[in-house]
Amino acid sequence: MQGIRTVGAVMKSARDRLQSISETAGMDTQLLLEHVTGRPREQLLAHPEQTLTLEQESSIETLVQQYLENRPLPYLLGWWEFYGRRFEVSPAVLIPRPETELLVEQALSFLRPGKPARILDVGTGSGIIAITLLLEHFPGTAVATDLSRKALVFAEKNRVFYSLQERLKLVQTDLASGCAGDFDLVCANLPYIPTTKLDNLLVSRREPLAALDGGEDGLDLIRRLLEDLPRLVCRGGAALFEIEADQRTQVLDVARWILSDCDCRILPDLAGRDRLLIVSGF
Repeated sequence: MQGIRTVGAVMKSARDRLQSISETAGMDTQLLLEHVTGRPREQLLAHPEQTLTLEQESSIETLVQQYLENRPLPYLLGWWEFYGRRFEVSPAVLIPRPETELLVEQALSFLRPGKPARILDVGTGSGIIAITLLLEHFPGTAVATDLSRKALVFAEKNRVFYSLQERLKLVQTDLASGCAGDFDLVCANLPYIPTTKLDNLLVSRREPLAALDGGEDGLDLIRRLLEDLPRLVCRGGAALFEIEADQRTQVLDVARWILSDCDCRILPDLAGRDRLLIVSGF
């Protein structure tokens, strides 16, 4: 049974409703319609006169309402893009963010083309960092860890989708406690938001709290992993940590105190915000 509303009419109605909460309401609507109908956005835009089934109309209405109630778009779609690739996500993992691409770009600069490297991704979530590095760098191998079993379910889905079962090992453990050392590169996007700030942030009500809460000063897990780096990183290796923009002085002091023989520096993102701690000279 066919619905009486066309693609164009549904698209306009949904876009108008979403404009109050999204600066990209048009694109968001197209993604939702693509998700529900299984048709490419290009086809939907080229044929606005096509009608939707009643089931499709109902699904779109449900998704738009959930979006208006602050459920993130990536969770509604079940995927999000990172470094030009799609990754499955759910409320069990953080949504991939563009700022994390800086970590990937810098990590790749430490990897020599064609030379095998061992990579450790601590707190992997959906696996975006480890998987992207392996797809961009061959013939590397990686170990990706997370304390959350639910998160590793999605890391496994993405590992299989990109056929990396032979190159990527997933480990459920606290930070890197279940891993042997000798890694060329350690990458970590750990929880770094101070506990006291979480109540005032929308993200803490929409995404997994355990993946956001960095303790009293935001550095609880970062501090613990810094202390473990001498065991993990091989000679000539490096480690990269994503940090909160206002943690520059504090995180540098902590890193230089723990790793006094290493070179510790902060790299800003394209907007000039301090975003990445780089530790080298092991």
